[in-house]
Amino acid sequence: MKLAKAATALKKHTGEKEAGINVQMRFVPLKPKGEEKEPETDSISVAIDENHRADGANELKVTITLLNNLHGQGVQFLDNLITLRQGIFEPKGWVNYKSMRQRFEHIAKTLKGLASQALVKAMRDARIEFLEHCGVDASLPNVYVTKTNETAFENWLKLSNTLIDGRWLPNGQGLNNDAKEKARILAFLEYERAIMWNLGKILWKDHGEAYENHFYYFMFQIVKPYSMTVEEYEYTMKTYANKLKIMQPPSMKKCESYAGANWTIQEKQLDEPSIRRAIFNGLPKPYKKHLRSGYEQDWRQMDDATFVSAMADFEAEDRTSQEEKKAEAERNKQNQKKRSNSNQGQGGSKRGRRNDNIWIFIIG
Repeated sequence: MKLAKAATALKKHTGEKEAGINVQMRFVPLKPKGEEKEPETDSISVAIDENHRADGANELKVTITLLNNLHGQGVQFLDNLITLRQGIFEPKGWVNYKSMRQRFEHIAKTLKGLASQALVKAMRDARIEFLEHCGVDASLPNVYVTKTNETAFENWLKLSNTLIDGRWLPNGQGLNNDAKEKARILAFLEYERAIMWNLGKILWKDHGEAYENHFYYFMFQIVKPYSMTVEEYEYTMKTYANKLKIMQPPSMKKCESYAGANWTIQEKQLDEPSIRRAIFNGLPKPYKKHLRSGYEQDWRQMDDATFVSAMADFEAEDRTSQEEKKAEAERNKQNQKKRSNSNQGQGGSKRGRRNDNIWIFIIG
């Protein structure tokens, strides 16, 4: 009985169907054990119009949590990355290979100490891998600047000869500007993947299986907490899915390079129907029954607004029903208390009469 109650409490408060789940990124973040220091935060801002000072209406500003060490910090790193994307990168248009340097410069601002050193190493290792992939001896003195300086490396990576050596651009297409542009997009995409994969080896425990474990958790082990509204639940699930899309991709045990990781599985598995299924899977059974039988339209075909509205309809009914049951239970409790008090009062008066009779008998 105690175990059953504990399991029920787990579902209500942690948003998970069972105990003992071991993933870094939880649906409802775990509360820190004991007294821990508040994380150190900082603000990052950029000017919208770079010809003027970053201030007021001309400023994009976000607040992030600084990381001193990247080991096992995948969740916070993703939170910071999404904050930067939504608050700075996308509004500034820093979304393609031409702005890669700016993106990593601002990612670096979220790190300090060992974490900052880890980013420098991850980028350097990625450059060395690309140099060697293109047949360049990275140990040569004249390659040092290309190996250690981001701007120098990016300029080298854009060259037609580099793109041909790296097999991003076919031979004979060096003067084809459209082909070169496509090749540069591909080369820089792979370079960014190499950096993020190097970081992911530090950020995630069992990094080769981390995505698969979290995807299973997302699809089958989350349950909507009773206290969470359906609007918040749907938003939190979609946010979780967005994090899954950009976390470390799966790779096999002996994989030593980003090139051996599966970079396509996340896009395939986290399409809109799969995310809708995960949201549905996490609902309590009465919600599922309501969605399946209460509407002519299949819940899988509803648009987002209709789906959330359908969940909210049942939520309102359920909350009203729960309040009525709670009020009825309270009334029953009060009635039981009154009956108990009444019975005690009647028993007390009878005992009093018996005592009076006995006292009279003794005197008489």
